[in-house]
Amino acid sequence: SLKNVTFPDSLTKIGDYVFGYCRSLETVTVNNNLKVISPQTFIGCYTLKTVKLNDNLKTIGRKAFLNCISLSNMILPESLEEVHDHAFDGCYELVISRFNGSYIGKNAFASCQVRSIRLSENLSYYINLYDIWSSYRVESEGVVISYTSVYGNTKAAAELLAREAAEKAAEEAAKTAEEETAAN
Repeated sequence: SLKNVTFPDSLTKIGDYVFGYCRSLETVTVNNNLKVISPQTFIGCYTLKTVKLNDNLKTIGRKAFLNCISLSNMILPESLEEVHDHAFDGCYELVISRFNGSYIGKNAFASCQVRSIRLSENLSYYINLYDIWSSYRVESEGVVISYTSVYGNTKAAAELLAREAAEKAAEEAAKTAEEETAAN
């Protein structure tokens, strides 16, 4: 039962899902050379309480700490530039005191207690996303076709439906463009 991990200085990146669902892990200490924590590295580590990050870390990947429900002790370094989608989603005990990076993914800090985020770049992008999400609108129009089956023709039917929908959308776009051209 692994409780504490300290990464050696030779490590510059932690791979995807390395400690995923390690239910006994409590403390992680990151070395000075680590620049990237990959997606889902610590996903579901329910007993993880403390992560000591270094001052050279640049990126925390998608779902890296998803559902680390006991995580309460972590300070994001000034060097951190990117926190990807759902990186800390479900970390109910975590207090984010500051983040000065340039990229925050969707739901990166969902369920966290955020005290301060300073966005100096792409501010209009985040304001626009907030406006869309807070009014329960979609970010972009589209259609999702999903399927599952133990039989063989469901995939073919879904692909046919997708092709026909794409063709119809292209026809409607061309018709709209013609109408706009004729109106001008």
